[in-house]
Amino acid sequence: MQEIRRAAAMVAEQSQQVRIDSAGLERLAADLKLINPPVWLAAYLAGDPAGPEKDPVHFFDGSEKTITYMLVLDAINFCFWPTDFTVEYKGQEFGRDSRYRAVAVALRRAFEEGIPLWRADYLQTLTPEDFKDIFRTSSGQVPLLEQRLTNIQNIGQVLTERFHGQAINILTEANCHAPDVVRLVQREFVAYRDERSYQGQRFPVLKRAQIFVSDLAMLFGNRGLGQLTGLDELTCFADYRLPQFLRARGVLVYSAELDQRIAAGEILPEGCQAEVEIRANTIQTIELLRSLVAKSGQQQSAREIDYLIWEERVRLGELTVPHHRTLTTAY
Repeated sequence: MQEIRRAAAMVAEQSQQVRIDSAGLERLAADLKLINPPVWLAAYLAGDPAGPEKDPVHFFDGSEKTITYMLVLDAINFCFWPTDFTVEYKGQEFGRDSRYRAVAVALRRAFEEGIPLWRADYLQTLTPEDFKDIFRTSSGQVPLLEQRLTNIQNIGQVLTERFHGQAINILTEANCHAPDVVRLVQREFVAYRDERSYQGQRFPVLKRAQIFVSDLAMLFGNRGLGQLTGLDELTCFADYRLPQFLRARGVLVYSAELDQRIAAGEILPEGCQAEVEIRANTIQTIELLRSLVAKSGQQQSAREIDYLIWEERVRLGELTVPHHRTLTTAY
């Protein structure tokens, strides 16, 4: 985790197209203290595990199945913006406010229908036809289906060959220490690898590996099989929505050229200078926010600030500034 922080700080210091505005940073730090945690986050902070009646989106039964569910879900938790789509579940339509929630509830629906997605051998041999049925939509289509299927098959293969078919063995081998789980997942699963380079220097990001352990702890209320140590060591989850919010709030400032490229809907190639600078400055911003909030006597981890900001974006509705567009399986 410290390697991620050091690399992000290095990129932020050398960035040419993205910068952090100190005045905007201080304004947001002051606002953070006024944001009440959403019900689900408040429940987690109180150590309350999730359940079907509390979380309408995620599958949770308190067993090893939940671990596999989250491992599979975060393996396909990327790039929802190219197309609109919704998923119907128990008479309710998901996906209009968050397409991630549509994918999460589609996977939950499959688990509840008895499709054996908790079995490594099934994941490894999942067919395109069955995959399309699992992620059937009420409108539109889930984008990048082929890449998502490949990731799920990789999960099954690695679980079979490396972890005796059981996702819980990942946690056991890492001694249930969140940063070690991140490292292990990143190393073993192709689906969870997320690194960039900047001016010849390595910049690990590991957005989805980190959000896997964070989401897992959230679902279990950090109890039972999902009890993890070291969660406060995690960084934020550098994606495309978080910098969108920070840019709208005047915390991240882009060069005129980058502004124009994003406004025009231009695709930023994965790993290009601008894309790397956006992700690095996002991580560095959350670290600076954490320090500012701590000075006021309020302790918040990077992941908690991330959740608060993400919820604030959802609560306020779609932001007026567009997010950057990068076709990637990293986020």
